[in-house]
Amino acid sequence: MPAADVREATYPIFEENRRKSGVALLEKIGEEPAHGAVGVNAVMERLIEGRVQKLMLGRPVDGAVDECDHCGRVQPPTDGPCMFCGNTSLHSLEADEGLIRQAVLTDAEILTFDVDEVPGFTGAAALLRY
Repeated sequence: MPAADVREATYPIFEENRRKSGVALLEKIGEEPAHGAVGVNAVMERLIEGRVQKLMLGRPVDGAVDECDHCGRVQPPTDGPCMFCGNTSLHSLEADEGLIRQAVLTDAEILTFDVDEVPGFTGAAALLRY
């Protein structure tokens, strides 16, 4: 059987398994609030702390985060200076871009879901390492 046929035959199974994994992860985050974070700001704070094991993004992800023009670090939105270097020159990034960039730096697993792949979930959530 050609590889394209195998891929076509197994793709629906893969997608259903991915959807079920997303539902299970969201349930786990909800059942163990001390081991989870929900919302862009809470997830970004945990990413900065290096605590995120799995980052879950449900599109659309509304909101924004800030990036420092001096040190390049990403942080939750603030009216004040950069929390890392104190510089006052910050600009906004779309939340999903900022969260993904920070997750890559901390070796967090990144899972993205389109609208309704995980029923009722949009935004950001995270399963914490500790």
